[in-house]
Amino acid sequence: MIVLIFLVSGISCLFFVVSAVRESGGSANYVAALICSLVFLKNYSAFRTNRKGDMTDSIRQIESKEVLQEVLSSPQAVLYKHSTRCPVSSNVYKEVQSFAHRYPDIPVYMVKVREYRELSDAVSERLGVAHQSPQIFLVSDGQQTWSASHYDITEKALRAQVRRKE
Repeated sequence: MIVLIFLVSGISCLFFVVSAVRESGGSANYVAALICSLVFLKNYSAFRTNRKGDMTDSIRQIESKEVLQEVLSSPQAVLYKHSTRCPVSSNVYKEVQSFAHRYPDIPVYMVKVREYRELSDAVSERLGVAHQSPQIFLVSDGQQTWSASHYDITEKALRAQVRRKE
């Protein structure tokens, strides 16, 4: 359904661009068409990135129990549980990514809950917290020191927790 919306939106933008170029009467139409196309491409690119799960390297993906165990026993780490099909997770991911870029010395890890359900469940069991998605944990020496879920996950909240620990 969402792909269909993007497809219709893209075709509409393309039609608008072609019409503006044909008329050529006003550069304002051409500029508006160009802006419309750029907005479409930006949104479609963000949509495809989230759907395919191509995340930047500032957030490391956990895909095995061994890596999860290393993360949970590390001196300090952020562990984020992400759903590739949830709009809330998509929005929250931007907050986590922003934090990861601002604090590159603090490792940020992600478990994709739909693709790695067993790992997601292992996080909940190990930390003694009911599963939610999106969900984030600040972990120090194997202990959860802070957690949040849904729209409580913000760069500002993460920053405040990290500063408290310093």
